Order: sequence, then C-alpha cells, then structure tokens
Amino acid sequence: ATSGPGYPNNVTVNTNTDVDLGSASPATALQAAGNLDAKSGGRFLMSLDDNSHAMTSALAVFGNVLVESGGTLRLSVVSGGDLKVRGDLTNNGTFTVNNRAVFFEGTATQNLADGSAGGGGTATLPYVRINKGGGTVILQSNLTTLAPSGGDSIQFLGTTNALTLNGKTLTLGSTVGAPPAGSGLIGDASANLSLQDGGTNGAMGTLAFVSGGQTLNNLTINRTGANPSATLGSDVTVNGTLALTSGDINTGSNTLTQTGTSSGIGDVVGNVKRTGFTDGPAITNAKTFGNPNVEISFQTGTPATDVTVNLVKSVPTGAM
Repeated sequence: ATSGPGYPNNVTVNTNTDVDLGSASPATALQAAGNLDAKSGGRFLMSLDDNSHAMTSALAVFGNVLVESGGTLRLSVVSGGDLKVRGDLTNNGTFTVNNRAVFFEGTATQNLADGSAGGGGTATLPYVRINKGGGTVILQSNLTTLAPSGGDSIQFLGTTNALTLNGKTLTLGSTVGAPPAGSGLIGDASANLSLQDGGTNGAMGTLAFVSGGQTLNNLTINRTGANPSATLGSDVTVNGTLALTSGDINTGSNTLTQTGTSSGIGDVVGNVKRTGFTDGPAITNAKTFGNPNVEISFQTGTPATDVTVNLVKSVPTGAM
C-alpha cells in the first residue's frame, strides 16, 4: 500500500522470515513511510527464488534501507521492480539488484554504503537514478554502475541533483544521461573516476562536475568500439594520473587541467592546461598534455606560469 490502512511506517524482517512483497499484486506499488530493515536471516523479496511473484512496480522507502549482515533484499527480475529510497542505503548483507534501477529521491542528504563480505567495499548498482529536490548522495563506499543491458548507467533527473564522490572511486559504463545545468558529480582531490564499456561501448556521453567540486585524483577511460570517448560538460582538474588506456576525452569548450602524469594510447581532444613549469632538460622537465607523447618543456629562459593547448585530432593533409 502507499496510503491508508495497510500503509506501513518502519518495516523489519527477522530471522527465518521471508516477506513476499509481490504475493498479492505484483503490479501494485509498495511504499514504507519509515525505514526498511532486513535483519540476519530475514529476506525482503520482490521476486521469489523461482522468479515467481515478480513485481512490476517499484518499492519506495521514505526512510533508510538497511540490509544487515545475513539479511537479504532482492529486487524484481522484471522491468519496473525498482527501488526508490529517500534516506540512506546501506548493504552489509545480500542486496540482489537483478539489473533494476535504484532511485535516490527526496530533499535530504543521503549516504550510500556497502560493507558486505562480497562487496569488498564497493556498491554495485547496475542503474542509478538521482531525482532529488535538494541535498546530495554521498558515497561512503566505491560505486560501480555499468548498465550491463545498455542504456544510461547514471542519470540526473533534475536541476539540484548531485553525487558526491567523497574520496571514493566511481566506475561508470555504457552511456550517461546529460545532466541538467547545476547537476552532476562533486569530485575532490582524493576521488577517482573510471569510465568503462559496460553494456554499450563507443561514445559515452557528457559528464559534468558541479561548481566547487571539479577536481579528481585519477581519471581513467578504457572504452572500445566506434568513437570510444567521453565528453566533459564542465571544467575539471586531474591531480593524479590521467589514464587514457583506450578512448578519448573531449573537452568541448571546457578545459581539463592536468597537474600529474598521464598514460595510455588515447587523447584529450580540446583544451588542456598545465602549470608548474621550470627550466631544465626535457627528459626530466617535460609536461604532458593528455597523451603521454604530447609534451612541452622549457629549456632556458623564464618558463611560462601556465600553458593551455587546444589539441585537435585529425588526419594530416597534403603530400606524404
């Protein structure tokens, strides 16, 4: 139920108890006004072990979702049986997502954490949708979302939606939905972003960082297919390693500021800024601009305070 008699507040399932959420009407949306807590030996099931009673509507929790050690939350095996949460999402047990989406909603700040034995400190959610009217979603664990069946791995569905990396590693795959102005990622000097294939290779789409959070430690792209790439929807600074393993970073009118090292065979196409130049031999003093084979150094004289280069990737013309 979502209102009236039968509409619960806090819901807890205890040892040796299964709650078959789709038993009465799998197409009926379910909602809890408070928290959802799966204790050790307890299971919340949006589809049963034989995949019967599979829900085709979402489970909405207005409070926190907690899967304790030994507890289970299983989303549906069919489309529509997603999870919508307005509080924190913490998995210390078994959270079986079954290729469904997790929606983060409401106006409060939310935390996402995975301390399960199988998670290894990484929350794995196939699809993430951030649809908030305020606040942010803060990573308390690394997050991997690869959209294994294709489509957007992450979407920001409003103008005040942000995912705060909080020094963790975010791994994205397939494609990403272009965020509205004011929404996107909030990075920091300890956070890492890894861009992989997932369910769809080729061009990934546009990634934007919210003003005040346009910094990363490491940025990795490892994409295959036709036009393997990702596009920046904002400026970003990479302080650690820019790993262009396979694929390009397109900056558009934005600028990628590089203060560390680079590796790989891909390129940055667009604007790359470097600082910290000093005089000296190129072998020890050169600064890379995107691809490690693109270098500038100052041998003598007064070095520039900073250099911004616009890199173009094209086939040379004229006689060979």
